[in-house]
Amino acid sequence: MKGLELPINMIVVVAIAVLVLVVVAAFFSGWLVGGTGTIATSAAYSNGCNTLRSVYGCDTASVTAITISGYNPFNRPSTSTAPFAGENLGVACNENFKTTMTPEACARTCGCGTASTP
Repeated sequence: MKGLELPINMIVVVAIAVLVLVVVAAFFSGWLVGGTGTIATSAAYSNGCNTLRSVYGCDTASVTAITISGYNPFNRPSTSTAPFAGENLGVACNENFKTTMTPEACARTCGCGTASTP
């Protein structure tokens, strides 16, 4: 009976080592996380808001025209022949605040004031 303990212990150790290697490989390949090609929602929202304020002068019509490179919250397929450009600021607003927003509301959250009518 004592001779069987070493092989069983060795099998358990090898199985744990293989499991750890699979988890580490999955982590670095992007299977467990978003991967290195995507950016987080808060960073995408911040980048899009900066672009809206600095480049487009807070034009609310531009909210859906601002494409945020590397922002892919829905994991759309991207290949070298057909790369995915990224989602727009409107999607980043909706995902960041977990609600459906109009372009005007999104612009307000970015710090853009809206013109008031007298």
